[in-house]
Amino acid sequence: MFQQALGSILHDIEGVTHYIDDIIVHGKTKSEHDASLKKTLDRLQEKGAKLNKEKCIFGVQQLSFLGHTFGRNGISPEPQKVKAIANIAPPTSVSELRSFLGMTQFVSRYIEGDTTITEPLRTLNRKSEIWIWGKRQGNAFAELKRKLTNKVNTYCTLRMVQEVQAQKS
Repeated sequence: MFQQALGSILHDIEGVTHYIDDIIVHGKTKSEHDASLKKTLDRLQEKGAKLNKEKCIFGVQQLSFLGHTFGRNGISPEPQKVKAIANIAPPTSVSELRSFLGMTQFVSRYIEGDTTITEPLRTLNRKSEIWIWGKRQGNAFAELKRKLTNKVNTYCTLRMVQEVQAQKS
């Protein structure tokens, strides 16, 4: 309900994205950002909405939101997510493999060819397969981690922010 109310208040302000009780104001230039911010603050005040000053962050070049880092250079997974995946030992059971694949699914948009790379792992995840961790699985596991831990950045667009929101809903 709150999200719907916030949506009806902010829906027509360009450069504003919201998710539950988080509001992100962005722009291609500082003046574009500042104009959107002013409109947002004015509208919230006009509608009687209150902001918690301790939770407000203004004027940042980079922002962590819903497990992703958004910034001038694009969007990337939060470093702690990458580190968690990088530190995982090779799985020794189907449940460990499923856990690993679940973690990598979250960051798959950053890994070129992720579907091809994970094929040997996904095959092993099938009920009809017997658990045999071989060279193909080990190579796929290592390649996936290598690609993820290399500098990953994707050009960020508002559509990507909205896709991240949709995945979270």
